[in-house]
Amino acid sequence: MAAITARYAGLFGLLSQIFCAHCLPLGEAISYGWPMACSGSLFEMSLMRALLTLLACLPFTLAALTHAETFKVGVELQPYLPYSNVQDGQYLGYGRDLLDAFAAHQGHEFIYQPLPVRRLLSDFLNDRVDFKYPDNPRWNADQKKGYALHYSQAAAPAIDGVLVKPEFLGQGSARLHRLGTQRGFTPWPYLDEIKAGKILLIQANQIDSLLAMAMNDRIDGVYLNPQVIQHQFYNSAEKSLVFDPKLPYQDDHYFLSSIRHPEVIKQFDAFLSSQAELVQMLKDRHGISDPLSGQ
Repeated sequence: MAAITARYAGLFGLLSQIFCAHCLPLGEAISYGWPMACSGSLFEMSLMRALLTLLACLPFTLAALTHAETFKVGVELQPYLPYSNVQDGQYLGYGRDLLDAFAAHQGHEFIYQPLPVRRLLSDFLNDRVDFKYPDNPRWNADQKKGYALHYSQAAAPAIDGVLVKPEFLGQGSARLHRLGTQRGFTPWPYLDEIKAGKILLIQANQIDSLLAMAMNDRIDGVYLNPQVIQHQFYNSAEKSLVFDPKLPYQDDHYFLSSIRHPEVIKQFDAFLSSQAELVQMLKDRHGISDPLSGQ
């Protein structure tokens, strides 16, 4: 009973934070803890909705607890907010909230193992972690050959494209001679030009370094996720880089993957479908949308 109580306490706390954040203005809703203030009536309504949602989940979660398991989830060590971050060894961001909500709903326990990108793939393929998040069938396809990987439905939209200074917006790819990206990332739409020597690829470990190079015209653009760049410039007095949709980009998504546990991947798919409103609230809370459509 203690374990069940602890799981429901965690689920209730997460839902309460989500619903409270959902009723706040965007500037307040991005915080990871309880907001400093909230309208009394809206707050009470939010808590009531959280309680009703929790009660609706009780029959399913009680049944799932008989099959509850503990799993190790491999996650990326690098800061990539709003999608993910690691502070003092703790995994944070949209990915953490989404996977925690699924684990609480299903009755599982997830232990998060932050790892450098390359080591994460190695540990995943060698069964040192049970799941990898995020993942994508396109990533490291050659290294994954011979492995039976199971991918979930899309857990988050992810556009990777070129961000430029506002004055260079819409000027086309002819001016791209030096393209920056984070080490370990592959600018797929520009590989032919890079291999042909038409574009010089410059990699950096830290996103801040790439942004500084772009703002000082040491590189002509940054190939990354626009929402990550937007988060880096949030509340900054610096003029921001802007996503140029007229330049080649990769319209992608993030998935949860596993080799040994396809049944849990199916459970996660069912969770994404049945709890679509909750998933959308998590996206809204962290400011995650599709840069091409605004959804």
